[in-house]
Amino acid sequence: MDMKSILELKEMEDFELKLFEVIDEKLEKGITLSEGEKYINLYYRFMTEKDINGFCDVFYQELSLEEVEKLIKWLNQIGLKESGKQLEVALNIYCGGKKLSEDEYLDVNPANFNEKDGNLFDEIGEFFEKEECGLYDCSELIRSWMKNNLNLFK
Repeated sequence: MDMKSILELKEMEDFELKLFEVIDEKLEKGITLSEGEKYINLYYRFMTEKDINGFCDVFYQELSLEEVEKLIKWLNQIGLKESGKQLEVALNIYCGGKKLSEDEYLDVNPANFNEKDGNLFDEIGEFFEKEECGLYDCSELIRSWMKNNLNLFK
């Protein structure tokens, strides 16, 4: 099923299921994702890692520095600006307020956060557990973004 067909699905549950199914299938087959699919996959990976292993592991184990930066950009693009802002603050804490290279990012030990930063980081993680973050019911935002960015799905 192609993305245009997925976008035409009436039921939101069908839309979500098929969208993630297509992306998972491509990944399993080693097929390169389109730029648009990569953004959606970052969202999916963020949500999955956060829910299974915790917010800190999104940074520590799952997403690269570049991927977190792309996810922040995408959250802002789809209209989840507060989530984008909170994730940016968390990334800044994670990086110790410094501009890090990818290698330096991989060497960060979150156990070394000072108490103030650690507490704020935890608060941000708690924000992403609440409905108000917008990530648990954003399928319509994703659909709208996809329709406006079909060129990213080639």
